[in-house]
Amino acid sequence: MCGEIIAFGPFQLRAAERLLEKDGVQIKLGSRALDILMALVDRAPGVVSKKELLARAWPDLIVDEGSLRFHIAALRKVLGERESGFRYVTNVAGRGYCFAAPVFRSHGKPPWAGSLRAERVATLCKHTHNAESLGALVGAVAHDFNNILGAILGYGELAQNAACAGDPMRRYVDNIVIAGGTCQVPR
Repeated sequence: MCGEIIAFGPFQLRAAERLLEKDGVQIKLGSRALDILMALVDRAPGVVSKKELLARAWPDLIVDEGSLRFHIAALRKVLGERESGFRYVTNVAGRGYCFAAPVFRSHGKPPWAGSLRAERVATLCKHTHNAESLGALVGAVAHDFNNILGAILGYGELAQNAACAGDPMRRYVDNIVIAGGTCQVPR
C-alpha cells in the first residue's frame, strides 16, 4: 500500500502520506479511523476481522469492540454514508467488516503502459476487480438477508408447533414458513 494512491468514489487515500482527500480537498480523520480505513481498503473486497482491526488501530493495547464501533461510525460519517446512501464500510455479521466500494489503485505508470495489449489487460483487471467487489457486496447482503429470514422461519416454526391443527391462524403461519423456505439465497 506504500506510495500508492487509492481511489474510491470521490475519495483518494494517499497511504504513504496518511491523507484522505475528497474531490482534492483534504479531510480531517483521526489516526485510529484512518488506520481502520487503510486496513479495510488494503484487504478490499475481503472481510477484515474485528480482532485484526483492533490490532491494526491499537497495536500493543487491549481495547474493547465499543472503541472499534465508535471509530467506524466516525469513519462512516466522514465518508458521508448517510447523505449519499452508499455504505462504504459494511458489517458482515459475526465475521468483521468489509469495504464495499470498488477500489482503484495507482502505482504510477508502468513501463509497458503504452502498448495496446497492456491497456486491454489493465481494463480487464479493473473489470475483474469491480466484479470481485460487487461479488463481496452481494455475498454480504445475501448473508444478512439469510440471517433475517432465518429468524422469521425459526419463529414461524415455533408458532406452527404452538398452533392447533384446526386453528385458522395455523394456515397463515404455514404459508409464512412455506414462502420463507423458498426465499433463501444460495451461498
